[in-house]
Amino acid sequence: MVRANGQRTTRELKDDLVRARRGVDPRREARERMASLAHAAGGHLDPVERAVLEAVFVHGHTCAELARLRGTPGYPPALGDASRRTQATSEARRLRRLLGRVVDRVLSPEFVYVANLVGASGLPAPPGWSSTRRRVANAIFLRGLSVRAAARELGLSQHVVRLHSDAVRAMADAARAAHARMGGAA
Repeated sequence: MVRANGQRTTRELKDDLVRARRGVDPRREARERMASLAHAAGGHLDPVERAVLEAVFVHGHTCAELARLRGTPGYPPALGDASRRTQATSEARRLRRLLGRVVDRVLSPEFVYVANLVGASGLPAPPGWSSTRRRVANAIFLRGLSVRAAARELGLSQHVVRLHSDAVRAMADAARAAHARMGGAA
């Protein structure tokens, strides 16, 4: 687990050291977990977000390589061509930010909860959910829109969007707590 300040706990570092001594690379393990997650979440993501996740975690590309593959004009930059070099760097930076946002969203308990409900039921709305709640959950948790953007797109007030998103968060928390009480059994 990563702390709020971005530092890992001593226990996690020791576990990584033990795995490394056994010949298991923790970075490789994490990449394999993210690759399986990218496949599982792929149906709920925007095609661009899915492509970036798969390129990085399945195919092992870096964001700098993706910036080159996207056809940044004038890449590789000529020596002394600072504007093109800056453009390529900013594209790689933009892709890293996008990747971070998508990974954070896909790993969130709300994304997992909504994706499981929508994927499992196959219905237009999960049982007990109104179509408005389903649309809000899709916009906020699966597509990653802000409350303001979701309200604008769905034609609802920000207050209504916030109420529905808070209700979905509470349901996800309750489901996670129930899962923990059962000992993590499926």
